[in-house]
Amino acid sequence: MEKQAVRGVIFDLDGTLVHTTVDFRLMKRKLYEVFIEEGIPAYLLDESETMSRSLARIRQYVIENGDAGDMERVGAAVTRSMNGTEMEGVSGTTAIEGALECLRSLQEKGIRLGLLTRGSRAYAEAALQNAGIDIPFNAMVCRDDHPEQEAKPNGKALERTMALMEVQPQECLLVGDHAMDMECAASASVRFLGVLTGSFTRADWERHGCRSMIGSVGDLIGCLDDGNLYLPEQY
Repeated sequence: MEKQAVRGVIFDLDGTLVHTTVDFRLMKRKLYEVFIEEGIPAYLLDESETMSRSLARIRQYVIENGDAGDMERVGAAVTRSMNGTEMEGVSGTTAIEGALECLRSLQEKGIRLGLLTRGSRAYAEAALQNAGIDIPFNAMVCRDDHPEQEAKPNGKALERTMALMEVQPQECLLVGDHAMDMECAASASVRFLGVLTGSFTRADWERHGCRSMIGSVGDLIGCLDDGNLYLPEQY
């Protein structure tokens, strides 16, 4: 069977293209303080969960027990808290080794580039600038571009990115450093490739059922052949 060439690659940001400066534990702690201040019951707060799952459950609670005004107020407080934590250390953001070269090589071969992040647009743009990643993306979808509940890992976020890039799921690849990225890829029927430059080790990926991984985005360059990006059979 002829291998399908990849026409578009969508990258996660933190841990994939850049070494993150965001203290996600602090972000979660501050968010929980916001929730307590807004009257959210403590039993709904589980620090072992991802923030996306916590936010989804709390959103449902507010919908069931409040009104539109409550939802708007809580949502605004969440946004202020998350954006503030993101921007605290963004000036110190650095690129993952080989990231810029990878993006440049893919772009030169005509492969479309996308960025999909749960970071805010202000943070994503500042992080890329401070990391010296000046390659233009064909599409960039951030947490605050659409309703928060439609951000990654919701497959809608990935579908929107592909639509902007004008690529189909079967000719696209999502690269990320966390199970959330893999979940997002699966929900949109897109191939996924994990990297080891973020929070997940090889053992973490294997525990989550991921067998498709590379050391870093810099290793993608080795998959370029005759101007196309072909993934090895195991991918």
